[in-house]
Amino acid sequence: MAKPTQKQKVEILEEVSSGKTLSQVCREMGISRCEIYRERENDEAFRDSYARARKAQAESMVDDLLELAATPCSTADEIQQLRINVDLQKWVTARAHPAMFGDKQAVELSGKDGGPLVIKWQDAATSSAEKPKQ
Repeated sequence: MAKPTQKQKVEILEEVSSGKTLSQVCREMGISRCEIYRERENDEAFRDSYARARKAQAESMVDDLLELAATPCSTADEIQQLRINVDLQKWVTARAHPAMFGDKQAVELSGKDGGPLVIKWQDAATSSAEKPKQ
C-alpha cells in the first residue's frame, strides 16, 4: 500500500480526535493500519500529532460515556447491555490515558509492624569491617 498523503494524515488525525478508532478510519479511507503505524514511527511530527489526537479521542470517549450512561433502559437486558458498554468504555479510556482517567495508585512505605520507616545509612569508608580506632 502507498504511504498516506499529508491530506489523509490530517483527516486521520481529525477523525481519531473526534472519537473514531483508527481501525474505523482506516477502513473508511481504504488505508492499511500498518501504513499508519509505519508513518507514526518514521514521521516525528505525525507521531506527536497522533499522540495529541489519541488524548482528544479519550476525552471524546468520556463525553460519549456520559451520554451513554444517561440512556434510558426499560428491560433488564437493556440495563445489562448498557452496564457492559459503560464498563468497557471506562476500561478502554483508563488504559488509553491512565494519567487523566485511570484509578489513582499510591504506594505507602512503612517500617516493621506498620511503624515508621527507619533508614540506616552506612558510609562505605567506615564499613563494619573497618571501624575507626578510638
